[in-house]
Amino acid sequence: MTNIFIFGSCVARDTAATFDESFTISRYVARQSMLSAVHGPAQLEGEVELDSPFQTRCVEADVAGDALEALRASGADADLMLLDLMDERLGVYEIDGTAFVTKTWELEKSGILQEQPHTVTHLQFGSDEHFALWKEAAARVAADLKSLGKPALVLAPPLADRDLDGEGLEYLNQPIDSWNSSFDRYYDALAELGITVLRPPAELGVADKQHQWGLAPFHYAAPMYAWFKSEIMRTVGQLSASQP
Repeated sequence: MTNIFIFGSCVARDTAATFDESFTISRYVARQSMLSAVHGPAQLEGEVELDSPFQTRCVEADVAGDALEALRASGADADLMLLDLMDERLGVYEIDGTAFVTKTWELEKSGILQEQPHTVTHLQFGSDEHFALWKEAAARVAADLKSLGKPALVLAPPLADRDLDGEGLEYLNQPIDSWNSSFDRYYDALAELGITVLRPPAELGVADKQHQWGLAPFHYAAPMYAWFKSEIMRTVGQLSASQP
């Protein structure tokens, strides 16, 4: 049995769903920026109450900044770490200059930010300020990953610029090329930190209208997940071959 720790979004989770029963997900940390994870709990007033228990747990975990704690607790029992950065795409909110929470649709829906007496500042993904702070946080995450001595893979798909019918896509009124250019330096930073970044061929950046989560530039057609699965299986095979 291969245990997988996921720190990421539906990209990694949907990829893991293609594995057979010899793989299991030991922990799934979602909707949490590396900035939230590294800077720890944000002191927010009010309660998070969403219709979905999963979404509520994700927002609460993000406010707690518990990803590194989860990594240290569950990582020792995991055989493989899968990460992706798609949940970084909306940036973060800086809370009173001391902590961060991840901007997600779930956080916005909760309305909890409107209850805060503190100064809340949005740091946009792709901006120089966000990238500089995120890069420092990524170094901390990379150090924790390396300390576990387990293989860590970052799934780095391009956002899809079209669907299977050839219809063009954009995201939040911005062209896909702009999003992909913004993501590139984040992936480059992780590679410079010594983490393996899996970058699939650009032609696999195709969205599927029939995806279980609906049409979005990060809800891909099957060949994208098949490519990631192949690369992950190669890593697992190398790991097995190296063990006595």
